[in-house]
Amino acid sequence: MFRCVFIGLLLICNSSLAQKGRVLAKTNILFPFSLSLECQLAEKGSLQIGGGFLPESVILKGLTVKNFVIEYKYYYRATEEEPARVYFGPYLGVTNVFYEKPSGARSFLDSHSFGVNTGYLFPFENNMIVEVFLGVGYKFYQSHSGSLYSFGRFEKNAEIRAGIVIGFKLFGPSVVPEKL
Repeated sequence: MFRCVFIGLLLICNSSLAQKGRVLAKTNILFPFSLSLECQLAEKGSLQIGGGFLPESVILKGLTVKNFVIEYKYYYRATEEEPARVYFGPYLGVTNVFYEKPSGARSFLDSHSFGVNTGYLFPFENNMIVEVFLGVGYKFYQSHSGSLYSFGRFEKNAEIRAGIVIGFKLFGPSVVPEKL
């Protein structure tokens, strides 16, 4: 599924609409095995699709984490002269956690989340960006053990997202535009 999403995003980014804007490749340094692509689709808006994979040997043997997030960013600027660096917008996410205990018992956790993000983009002249973001939302999750088909009941919880992102422009105008 994650491969199909990234292939679809690459097709969107290669469309003539995205060619007029800019495309950034980014990774969240707090979740090191992640990749996001942000495509500018309108004068003040962009679409970001990303995913991550945490292999089992990184944190705990037997634990594997996969996630996928799609978000729309609306960039705001106080005056027409300054570049847009502040953004806000909605996000949707899916996370799958798989844990196999040394005894062979298996546990699964599937979650779906939605909410709003806000962030600030620090652009540099060499087409690199650093971005910080904070988001709040709601998460629905379901855990199950043993068989993949023996689901427990859905739970819900508030969610807080935060990150520090490093990115580079792949193509399009500079990341330090006169106007976005």
